[in-house]
Amino acid sequence: MNLSAIYIILLIDEYKVYRFWVYVSSLILILLLFNLFPNTKERIIDQTINDITKTEYQSHQKMYIFSKSHNDMYIAAYRMFNANKLLGVGPRQFRNECHNHAISQYSCETHPHNTYLELLSEAGIFSFLIIASIFIYICYLSLKHLVFKHFKKKILLNDFQVCLISAVLISLWPFSPSGSFFNNWMSIVYFFPVGIILWQIDKKTTKI
Repeated sequence: MNLSAIYIILLIDEYKVYRFWVYVSSLILILLLFNLFPNTKERIIDQTINDITKTEYQSHQKMYIFSKSHNDMYIAAYRMFNANKLLGVGPRQFRNECHNHAISQYSCETHPHNTYLELLSEAGIFSFLIIASIFIYICYLSLKHLVFKHFKKKILLNDFQVCLISAVLISLWPFSPSGSFFNNWMSIVYFFPVGIILWQIDKKTTKI
C-alpha cells in the first residue's frame, strides 16, 4: 500500500497535493491507532521485528528474510531451481517436491511465498526472465515518465494508466512475500489490471 501510494503521488499529474495529504493523514491515523491499541502494534510491528531477528536456543540470534519460515522456504525454492534450472518442477508442484530440498520443518508449504522464487522453482529460468523483464520494463517506463514529467514537462502516461501500472508493479514487486502466481484468485489480481492497460493502449492507437 505504501509503495503504491508513493508511486502514484510521484507520477500522477492531477490531485497530487490532495493525495499527498491523504497519505500523510493516513500514516498519522495509523500511528495514533498503534498508540491506542497496543495489541495491534505488537502484532504488526513488534512481531515482525521478532520474526526477522529471531533468537534461537535462548542465546543465538540470527537474521532472517521476513521470518524463519519464509527464509527456509526461499532456500528450498532456490535448491529446487538449482536441480531443475530450465523448466522447473512444474506449476503448483512446490508442495510435492519441497521435501527433497527442505532444510527444516518450515521449508514446505503450498508455494514459496515469493513470485520470482516460485517461477524459478516451478517454471524454470525462461518463465522467470519473462516476468522479470516485464517488471524491469515497468520500472523503466515509470522512470522515463517521471523524468519527462518533471524535466521536460511532457506526460507519457495519464493518471489512469499510472494507477493501473501501480497495481501491476506491486503485484510483481520482488522484495516482499506474495501469493502463488499460479493461484486462480491471484491470477485475477495479476491479470485484471493488465487487461485494462491493453485496452488503454488499443484505445490510444485506434483512430476513430
